[in-house]
Amino acid sequence: MDGHKPPSISPRELYDAICTNVAPLVFDVRRNAGFDADDRMLVGALRRVPDEVGQWTHEVPAGRSVVVYCQQGHEVSQQAAAALQASGIDAR
Repeated sequence: MDGHKPPSISPRELYDAICTNVAPLVFDVRRNAGFDADDRMLVGALRRVPDEVGQWTHEVPAGRSVVVYCQQGHEVSQQAAAALQASGIDAR
């Protein structure tokens, strides 16, 4: 990566966005170990493997924004968001 960090979103901003008619798609991109160790997931989130982001970018409808989250909110989700942005998707 070039050092550019995708914009983040606060929990409150996400909550407010979900309550609109232009709600973002939410992807849980935790690595398998983190996902398997937890019994919780955001309601409505779609589980996707972060290393396969190039294979699931086509699932995002044109013009739809995306929020990705991982276990810590650092490398994994930021890399997934950057890959989505490189594909022309508004991702945070």
